[in-house]
Amino acid sequence: MNIHLIHGRAEELGIFNEFDIIMARAVAKLNILVEMALPMLKINGYFVAFKSIHYQEELDQAKHAIELLGGKVEKIINYTLTEDLQHVYILIRKIKHSPKIYPRSFAKIKKSPL
Repeated sequence: MNIHLIHGRAEELGIFNEFDIIMARAVAKLNILVEMALPMLKINGYFVAFKSIHYQEELDQAKHAIELLGGKVEKIINYTLTEDLQHVYILIRKIKHSPKIYPRSFAKIKKSPL
């Protein structure tokens, strides 16, 4: 198995349709993260978003972006680090190509999220 890790900001990498897995901490709302991550994934690749246990509203707001960019929510995994520290992994599989106009510049994404 060949594994190559890349640590960086999605908006600076400029790589499309290449990755099997992309992971992101809770650095932005899910609809913003999805627009940056899904265009970089291969078909059948996974985007793993780390979110708080209060993720449902964010996921609801991101459903349009997930569909538009070719993704499908596969699974939500709850995990507990301590009693006071609970999170979820949201696993989104890319099932079709993202439209070529995405991702937009980060300034546009932030100003007008999908």
